Amino acid sequence: MLRNRAVHGDIVAVELLPKSEWRSKINRLAEKKKQNKGEEGEDEQQQEEKWERRADVNPTGKVVAVLQRNWKYVIRNVTNIFCLTTDFFHSSREYIATLPKTQINSFQKSGGQRILAIPYDYRIPKIRILTAQAKKLANERIVVRIDNWPTNSQYPNGHFVRALGKIGDLETEMDGILLENDITITPFSQGMLAEMPADDWTPDPEEVARRKDLRRSHVVMSIDPQGCEDVDDTLSIRPLTNGNVELGVHIADVTHFVRPGSLTDEEASRRATTVYLADRRYDMLPHVLSGNVCSLLGGVDRYAVSVLWELDPKTHEVISVWYGRTVIKSSYKLCYEAAQDVIDGVKSPRAAAEAIPELQGLSEQRLSKRYKMLRETLLMLSKVAQSIQDRRERNGALKLESTEVRSKASLFQEPKFDLTISVSLGKIRIPIVQPGGDKAQGASQSPRDSGRVHDSGQPLGGQEDRQGVPSLLTAPPAPSA
Repeated sequence: MLRNRAVHGDIVAVELLPKSEWRSKINRLAEKKKQNKGEEGEDEQQQEEKWERRADVNPTGKVVAVLQRNWKYVIRNVTNIFCLTTDFFHSSREYIATLPKTQINSFQKSGGQRILAIPYDYRIPKIRILTAQAKKLANERIVVRIDNWPTNSQYPNGHFVRALGKIGDLETEMDGILLENDITITPFSQGMLAEMPADDWTPDPEEVARRKDLRRSHVVMSIDPQGCEDVDDTLSIRPLTNGNVELGVHIADVTHFVRPGSLTDEEASRRATTVYLADRRYDMLPHVLSGNVCSLLGGVDRYAVSVLWELDPKTHEVISVWYGRTVIKSSYKLCYEAAQDVIDGVKSPRAAAEAIPELQGLSEQRLSKRYKMLRETLLMLSKVAQSIQDRRERNGALKLESTEVRSKASLFQEPKFDLTISVSLGKIRIPIVQPGGDKAQGASQSPRDSGRVHDSGQPLGGQEDRQGVPSLLTAPPAPSA
C-alpha cells in the first residue's frame, strides 16, 4: 500500500469519506478492542457495534495529494534563451532529533550507518539518515533535514546537518527550542547600532516645541505586573475645570526613532516580536530603544503618542478625543499589587512606600501629601476603568482571559488573587485601537481634533481614516539635520 507521505505542516488535498466511515477516537478504540477479542458471541458483538454508533463522530477523510511540502522551498530559474521555468526543490526545514541507542551498535557499512533519527516533534515521522558518527552523536541533540520520501518507503530520507550539543544541557535545549519554532536570533548589525540614539539621550528642544508638553500638567503613571522591565504604555487621569474628566493613554513613540525602510525597521519586521524564554529574552529592537529611550520610565522625559478622552463625570461617555505626539514624564512606576494596596488603603503611607520607589526617602509631611494625591488619582482611574469595563460587557464584549505561568524560587507559594485594578485597566487601553467605535457612539469632535493641530501649531503627522480619526501608523517627517 502506497503511503501519502504527508508531513505535519504540509498543505494537502483531502477526500471526505462517506458518513458511514466517519470515525472518532472512541470509535477507533472500540474497533481495536473488537479486533483483540476475535470471534465472540453475536449478541455481544452487536451490542458493541451499537455502542460505536452512539459515539460522537467527526467528519473523516484521507489525504489524496500533497500540494505543498513544509520541508521544501522552490527556487524558480528562468533561462534567457528559451524563457523556460524550472523548479529546483531544496530542503530548507530543519528538525531537532536524537539517535536511538538500540540501533547504534548494529552493523555499520564502510560508508556509514543508516539509522532512523527520532524528531523532537512527535508529529514528524522518523527520518532515515546516513552517518558514520552514530556512536559520537548518541547522547546529543542533532539537526537533520528531509531530502526526499520515496513512494515505497515507510520513512523519509534525510541527512545530518550539525550537532547542537549534549542532551539536557541548558544552552543546547534553548537552541533547540528556538530552532524548532523557526526562530533565528543573530546579533544586531553595526549598521543598525549606528542608527540608535545615545544611551544618555535627551529630548531635542525643537522636537519638544512641535509636541504637546504634558510633563507639568499631567500625573502620568505606569501600572504593570511585577518584574516588568519595558514600560511601553502609561496612563493619566485628571479633573478638568469644566467639571469633566480627562483620561489619557500614552504609548512610547517608537516611530520617531525607527524610520521606514531603515536597517532597524527591516530587522524589526523580520523578528516581529521580542522572544521570551524561561531565563532570557531576545529583543525585537536594540536595548537602547526597548529598555531605555522607548521605555516610559519614571522621572525621565520621553516622546509618546497620546490619546486624551474628555469624559462625562457621571456616565463616563466620551465627549471629545484628542490624538497627538507628546512629551511626558512618568511620575510613578507601579505594579498591580502596590496600586491595589493604595486603592484599598490597607497600608500606611510609609508601608506602601516600600513598594513604590518614588515615595521613598520623603519626609512625613511630603509623603502624606503625595500619597493622598496618588490615592485620589488611582481611585478615579479605577472608577473610570470599572465603568468602561461594565459598559463594554453590557454591549456584548467577549471576555478572554488566560493563565500566566510564573515560577518563583521559594519554599512558600504565595496565593494569587484577582486584583480589581489589573482586571479593569486593560479595558482602558482597548478604545485606543478602535477609535471609530467611540466616534460611532456619539463622541463629538472638536475643531482642534479635526485639524489635529497642537496649541503650538504642529500637525500630528497622521492620516485621517474614514471615520475622521487620525491614523498614527504613519511616522512623522524625519527631523532636519
